[in-house]
Amino acid sequence: GDVDILNSYFGYTIHNTRGKPTNSEFIAMISDRLRLHMKTA
Repeated sequence: GDVDILNSYFGYTIHNTRGKPTNSEFIAMISDRLRLHMKTA
């Protein structure tokens, strides 16, 4: 994936050398985004 796009979703919590979030970072960020979306919907 494009590192700039990943940074826009995950902030700078991704590993710069790998260029993608870990599995736990991905799951945590998706759950946070869904929770925030459900609160505002």
